[in-house]
Amino acid sequence: MHELGLTEQVRHDESSILSMIHQYIKLHLADDLSLTRIAQKVSLNPSYLSRWYKKTTGKSLSDYIAEKRLELSKELLLSTALKMHEISSRLGFSDQHYFFRFFKKTAGCTPQEFREQRITRS
Repeated sequence: MHELGLTEQVRHDESSILSMIHQYIKLHLADDLSLTRIAQKVSLNPSYLSRWYKKTTGKSLSDYIAEKRLELSKELLLSTALKMHEISSRLGFSDQHYFFRFFKKTAGCTPQEFREQRITRS
């Protein structure tokens, strides 16, 4: 019985850490999202955090961050008239061209093509 309680506690702690990480990322997409910075926020060693996150979620922390940046970029492209450089800086890209390359690699089209495809389908 005591062992089960311990397992539940570990699961709760893991869930709590994941929630803190995901919330921090969501609120700081435009900021420094280095492994070191995130590890500081949850009081873990960066190397340990990286391994733990991958083991717990099945994906790397950088993949999760990229996913969230892509989601927000799509949302901003469709729901605002922001210029590409404005969207790029809101997502923490120091260079608009890097944002273009990131978007094309992950979404399969440029941000402008994505925006235009959705507009013409509406």
